[in-house]
Amino acid sequence: MSVEQYIGCLLLGGAGDALGYHLGEWEFNTQDNILKGIEELGGIDKIKLEGTPWIVSDDTVLHIATAEGMLAPATTMKQLIINVFQAYCFGMKKMAGRAPGGTCCRYLYGDKDVNTWNTVPFSGSGGGCGAAMRSMCIGLRFPSPELLPNLIITAIETGRLSHHHPTGYLGGVGVAAFTSYALQKIPLVAWGAKFRDEVIPLCKEHIKGMEDREPERNLEAFAYFEENWNKYLTLRGIDEKDNTKEPVFPTSYGLKERDIFFKSVSFNGRGGASGHDILIIAYDCLLHTMHEPPEKMWNELLMHSAVHSGDSDSTAGVACSLYGAMYGIDGVNPLHLDTLEFRHEMRFFAKQLFEKAHKSDDPLNKPVPLGKLE
Repeated sequence: MSVEQYIGCLLLGGAGDALGYHLGEWEFNTQDNILKGIEELGGIDKIKLEGTPWIVSDDTVLHIATAEGMLAPATTMKQLIINVFQAYCFGMKKMAGRAPGGTCCRYLYGDKDVNTWNTVPFSGSGGGCGAAMRSMCIGLRFPSPELLPNLIITAIETGRLSHHHPTGYLGGVGVAAFTSYALQKIPLVAWGAKFRDEVIPLCKEHIKGMEDREPERNLEAFAYFEENWNKYLTLRGIDEKDNTKEPVFPTSYGLKERDIFFKSVSFNGRGGASGHDILIIAYDCLLHTMHEPPEKMWNELLMHSAVHSGDSDSTAGVACSLYGAMYGIDGVNPLHLDTLEFRHEMRFFAKQLFEKAHKSDDPLNKPVPLGKLE
C-alpha cells in the first residue's frame, strides 16, 4: 500500500461528493435533471470543481473530521472514539450550505459533553447512511488484516455516535473494511463475500460484549442488513469468496436501468440514503466499471454513482473514495481535483494517516479485544 492510495481515498471521495451534491441541486433530484445539468456544462469531463456550486457536502466535512479525530493523541480505543466524537461536533459547526442529515444534527450538533459519547440510544430510525459516508478513512487507519478488530470497533462505535442501528453502523464497517481490502489489493469481486463471512460475525461478537449498549436489540436488528446484502451478492453471482468469478449484470444496464435498480435496493426509494444501500450501490458501481482503463473508469464511475435520483453525493463520495484507495489519483481529470474544496487539508490528513498506520510503536497498532473499550 502507498501514500498515494491514502491521498486518493480522501481526495476522490471529496470530488465524488462535490459533483453529486452540486450545492444540493442534484442530491435527490431526478436522473433526467442531473443529466441535463451535466450536458449543459459540457459533459462530466468538462466540469471544474471550483467555487460555490461545487462545495463539498456534510459527507466530506465529517469524513475529514473522522480522519482528524483518529489523528489526535490516543493510547486507548475509548480515547480514539472520544477524539472522533469531538471532531464531529466541531465539524458540525461548518455545515452552512452543506445539508447535514437530521440524525447527525440531533446527536452531533452543539457543545457536547465528551462523557455523553456512549449515550445515544438504540433507534429504529438510526439506519441512515450518515455513518457510512464518513468511515472510509477508518480503513486507512487500520489497513492490515491483524488490525481488523480495531477497525470494527472504531467503525461501530463512531457510527453509533449518531446512528445506533445495525443498518446504519454496518454500512460504516463495510466501507471501512472495503477501504482496507483496496489497500491490500484484494480482488474487488471477493470483497462482498469476505465482508459477510469474516467481518459481520466479528461485529456481532463486539456487540454482544457491549452489555451497556442494548446488545439484544442490536443483534435482533442485524437481519435487515444481512438479508439485503446476501440478496445482492446472490443477484450478482458473487456470494462465494471466489476471486475468479465475474459479477452478473443485465445485458442492458445503462443509466435508466441503474436508477430503477438503486431504488429497488433502497429502504424507501431513496437509493443510497441508508447504510445498506449506500454500500450496495457503491460496490455495484465499482463492479460494473472495473474492467475499464483508469482514464475511462473514473468518468464512468462518476456517471454510475452520481447520476441517479437518490442520495447521489453520498453514493458518489463512497464509490470514488474506494476507487482512490485502489488506484490513487491515476486517471483522474485534474479539473476534478486541482481546485477542490479542502484539498490541502485532505492531502495533509491522508499523509498523516499513512504515517500513523505504519508507526510500529503506536499503541493502537496492535490488535485489541472485541466487546470492550479500554
